[in-house]
Amino acid sequence: MSITNFIELTNEKRFYQDANFQLTNIEGKTNSYNTVTFDFIIEYDGRMGKEDMQMWTLTAHRCHYFHNMFQSVYLPYIKVRLLDEHPLLWNYKSNVAHCELIGYPKDIDKFLGQIYQTYIKITGNWIQATEHFFATEYAYKNNGKMHLIIPENLKESIQKICEIHDINFLTHKIEESDTYKFNNLKVLMFGNETLSPYDFNLKQPYIIAEEFFANKL
Repeated sequence: MSITNFIELTNEKRFYQDANFQLTNIEGKTNSYNTVTFDFIIEYDGRMGKEDMQMWTLTAHRCHYFHNMFQSVYLPYIKVRLLDEHPLLWNYKSNVAHCELIGYPKDIDKFLGQIYQTYIKITGNWIQATEHFFATEYAYKNNGKMHLIIPENLKESIQKICEIHDINFLTHKIEESDTYKFNNLKVLMFGNETLSPYDFNLKQPYIIAEEFFANKL
């Protein structure tokens, strides 16, 4: 069954107000398809107690990653959306910039603070600055330079910060993304736009896969 029915269900007003949404099982198969299934129970509260109970199985086909799915209670993040474009997909779909920073900043704390804020602003905190900037007090400081491999979406902003701190920013090459391999990847996110937009990270559960199916049992 199409994932559409499951998405529409989780975005209904009644679902958010009255449904108890619980994960009961996760099962995966590591093979060429990397299929992961997620079993859910949905119980609706009514005046006389539990009015309705539904069991659903969500299947992620060619699953690459999932995060924060081991939750006993998903509230308030129970409104599901399927996203074709998202910062979480940059590590798969974005071109990759191979760069080098030559020169160590005079004020490393200010430099890193600006870098961290830039990551939050551009990626919605879905990509952490610490994924790319680490061991700055050791390897970077001792060598006076560092190699950086980042999604091209971040290159221009980081380059501007380097210029402010008199750091020479070199781009050695731009590696094109493997569109054939990753073009069909999507993010299925359990969120709640009332609390946070889907492009800002507040630890919402999500699954990255090529195809999603949902079956009501």
